[in-house]
Amino acid sequence: MRFFWRTIVILALAGALIAAGIWLPEAFHRALAQLPASWKFPSSPSVEAVTDSLAASPLDTVGDAWDRKLFHPLQRQFQIPDANIKRHPGKARLLFPKGLPIHEYAYQLETACSRNGIALVEAREVRQLNKATGATYLLALGGDTLQVTATLGRGSLAGSIRIAVVFTDLDSLSIADAALLHAAGFICNLILDPYNPNPALKALQSEGSRLHFLAEIPLEPMAYPYVNPGKHAIYLHFSEEEVKKTLDAAFALLPGAVGMATRYGDRVIENRISMLRIFNDLKDRDLPLLDLTQSPRSLARDIAAETGGRCYRSAIFPENGDLAMEFARKTVAAAKTGEGLLVLPFSRRHFAELEKLMVDREDEFESMGLTLVPFSQLNAPPLPE
Repeated sequence: MRFFWRTIVILALAGALIAAGIWLPEAFHRALAQLPASWKFPSSPSVEAVTDSLAASPLDTVGDAWDRKLFHPLQRQFQIPDANIKRHPGKARLLFPKGLPIHEYAYQLETACSRNGIALVEAREVRQLNKATGATYLLALGGDTLQVTATLGRGSLAGSIRIAVVFTDLDSLSIADAALLHAAGFICNLILDPYNPNPALKALQSEGSRLHFLAEIPLEPMAYPYVNPGKHAIYLHFSEEEVKKTLDAAFALLPGAVGMATRYGDRVIENRISMLRIFNDLKDRDLPLLDLTQSPRSLARDIAAETGGRCYRSAIFPENGDLAMEFARKTVAAAKTGEGLLVLPFSRRHFAELEKLMVDREDEFESMGLTLVPFSQLNAPPLPE
């Protein structure tokens, strides 16, 4: 009997709830309809409703305001051609060059909007295969609204791949070769001995030169004293004052040098105390070290990280190697890290091959965002050889 009445009570409650679910919304809407218009809150339209209505509206998305405050600043910042901005009434599609992640471009777009008085109404991330591929914005400016979709285009951002070409073995350079380097159609970095009296090397340093120089300063090698690096080298027993005096003298003879390079000197470069003294001095000068010793026990990169200095290591390209293949290998590696370093002995053959390579593949390199840069513009040490 108790079970029977419990069932009756449950059924009665269920019926009451069902009746309330049907009647209450209906009663609520009837009461809402009777309220004065001034009491009602306007509903916010969805993004889809707004953008659907934009296609039929005669808004000027190619006008001076949007160009001046949004498109032109981004074009100047990221070298975006006009063809990469697809304009339609109420809508625009912006194709950014490859080279930076899409979230970085999205941040720069939002920063440009904030700086130029453009209101960001709503933003959505575009994803494909669980990966962010773009962003869609609803923007407002001076009473107009605009839907902007930002994605990556096929081209690459100029300078997204930076490679520094460094020539060494220039001690016996001729005047004709110096003229060749002066007229180079690409950026050249040269490793010079500050004490070499060769007049051709002095001619390279003439005023107005577009060349960039690294001072070659030898260090004490393991084979010393049988192999003598000379009186202008840095030796293992040098104090901080002697290291500073040696570097002062070398850089005074090569003003404007963008770094120090050393090819021989495995005894010093494997010694912690000596490298600390060198990097402390280079850090004060804001100059990097290019380590060409190929010593497997080199402490240069470790000490650079410890002191906050900069160090780059590289092998020297062999005289009889395939330059086109080596440059392709450097390009592939630089596409992963953003930077690369090609060090090769100077010869007319290498110079002509490199110049021809840059001319023949100019369009390809431009589409990749590859740029040859001064050694000083490298930001992070390239991957080990």
